[in-house]
Amino acid sequence: MGVSNFQPAHLALLAATGVTPVINQVELHPAFQQRDLRAWHAEHGIVTQAWSPLGQGTILADPVVAAVAQAHEVSPAQAVLRWHLQHGSVVVPKSVTPARIAANLDVFGFELTPAQMAQIDGLDTDGRIGPDPDVFNGCASPGAWRRVRRRARGGVRNGVGQMRDLVQ
Repeated sequence: MGVSNFQPAHLALLAATGVTPVINQVELHPAFQQRDLRAWHAEHGIVTQAWSPLGQGTILADPVVAAVAQAHEVSPAQAVLRWHLQHGSVVVPKSVTPARIAANLDVFGFELTPAQMAQIDGLDTDGRIGPDPDVFNGCASPGAWRRVRRRARGGVRNGVGQMRDLVQ
């Protein structure tokens, strides 16, 4: 079983049922590295999967990332994806551009040095982009709320009951 955005407290509650997820998909990028959560995953045999591994593109212009990329003659995105892989994370970069998709897959022909890994590690600013799962109120944004309400009017099932019951 896989989960998304579970924090250690959530994972511990789940473990009390006798179920341990195989993978936890969480926001993870150089500006938001979640070191404690990744350590918890490693201790409990849970794979860390990064959503928004490029920080929605915000990290790509960072001079440290640019220098590391230039040293390997790759794009900043490729350098960041390689950083994730060398930390043992599974990455899911989002793109609809065929050239970027191909470039995102081309990250196995080089390896970052320990010094380069440390440089990117130094970019952690606790820069969460997405919602905090410990205070999440059910909607990630006003746009998401509008989509939930629109689906509720159409009577889309959500596995618990009609979504309209959730939003009234």
